[in-house]
Amino acid sequence: MSTAVKLRKDHPTEPIDEPPHKAARTNSTKTTKKEEDVVEETERKEEMLIWPAPPEQIEVARKFILEALILPVLFPCTIVADIYSAQPESNVLLVPDRDTDGLSAGTIMSLTLRILSKKPLSSIHTHFVQQGQNVFNDGEKKLMTSVCKEKKITHMIIVDQGSRKSPPLLDETQVSTKVLIIDHHHSDHFPENSTIVNACNHKPIATSSLLTYVICKPLHKDIEKETVWAAILGIFGDLGATTKLVPPYPDELAAAKKTYTAKHITDLVGLLNAPRRTPECSTFDAWELLQREPYQTPEVTPKMIMKGEWKEDKLQKLRIASARIKEAVEAWTRTPPRFSRDGKVCMIYIESGFQIHGIIAIRWASHMGNDNCKMVMCANGAYVKGRVNFSCRVARTRGKPTAEGQYDDVDIIKMLKDFAAKDPWLLENIGTEFANGHKHASGGSLSREVWEVFAEKGLEMMKKGERPEKAGKDKKSPKRSPQKNTMDSWLIKEPGSSKYL
Repeated sequence: MSTAVKLRKDHPTEPIDEPPHKAARTNSTKTTKKEEDVVEETERKEEMLIWPAPPEQIEVARKFILEALILPVLFPCTIVADIYSAQPESNVLLVPDRDTDGLSAGTIMSLTLRILSKKPLSSIHTHFVQQGQNVFNDGEKKLMTSVCKEKKITHMIIVDQGSRKSPPLLDETQVSTKVLIIDHHHSDHFPENSTIVNACNHKPIATSSLLTYVICKPLHKDIEKETVWAAILGIFGDLGATTKLVPPYPDELAAAKKTYTAKHITDLVGLLNAPRRTPECSTFDAWELLQREPYQTPEVTPKMIMKGEWKEDKLQKLRIASARIKEAVEAWTRTPPRFSRDGKVCMIYIESGFQIHGIIAIRWASHMGNDNCKMVMCANGAYVKGRVNFSCRVARTRGKPTAEGQYDDVDIIKMLKDFAAKDPWLLENIGTEFANGHKHASGGSLSREVWEVFAEKGLEMMKKGERPEKAGKDKKSPKRSPQKNTMDSWLIKEPGSSKYL
């Protein structure tokens, strides 16, 4: 970079010595700094323009919704009367996930469809996948195809069910149902013959409920008022109540959070998640608690629900389910962990008919982080017969706040795939129920045979009495462990009720 030079009047050929800091402040430098600021601001605005998903995907999704309803505003009146009356009582099937984010997203879509079509709640069909299954399984594909065929479904909307490469989700030899997938889970590949809206590549990654809200909001002036707290409910369900609702999040979310209160929304999240974790997997109780007609008077709010002033019978069922989940978690959460040979993975193995492996992984992950341990896994050998289901979370440092981007270097999906790649047989037999979801929250479901190989040759889990390798430590140096809750202290204890496979 050139430096400005001043010449002496008495000796025109000799430069005047300038202080370095003054000489560096040239017009060129100032311009460059301004240009950098402009570029940075432009990039930020461009990112916000494509948030929470590519605009073209969002627009196609809106057209899909309007097409599903065959709204009179889209056609000449003389044509609509014949077309609309010829349609079945309901031609839309919703397939939301069973967690709070999925239930909230499904509720937003259900209310939107009814606001636009002026049809009652009974006109919208809803389907939940079976326990331990997903929309990509052959069995679920047959079941959804059967529902579409029986109910003459023309449009199916799948929300928050994950994304991956797969054949069409319906048997196209039996039905011609069109499929829309709204999701935020990480994937670069998607099911064939489906319309896709995915938020995984646009930070901050929107929940499926928020993505659904953004898609639906412009379709009618009343959708914002009728669905805004459901969007916050889903955000709290996936990201927690401490999520800052600042741009690019829509402005009205922060105001609605104050109106409906974080406490009531958070309390409702805990109850809605409970039924899906029970062995009965009675998700419909949670779904029906959220369902209401548009323009309901008085307005149904989280506070009203939690006080038992709306569908109290459903609320009581959720409270019973929540108490059962709490009991199951307490019974298994103190199970002594095992560690991989390199110390990067902490694994807790349980055998419970309740879907609590995710909860236990989160609990352990909150205080297992150190220079070596990167991932906490809870594996459940009794949730689905003949299989081992597991949830993984990033190991975080206990008692210290999480700084933004602090764990960006940990990619659980990549770690799991790298573990599987250690053994050729394992890589060939691992299947598609593996390493799906998010970079910081993933898991899978493996047959018991594959799980045993994965634990032994992929994760390289240690046997009783073995200790994990300590990176950067001299193996001959004396071992010092002043705390009682360190990794070493767990390994020398007698095993509890769980067993290592």
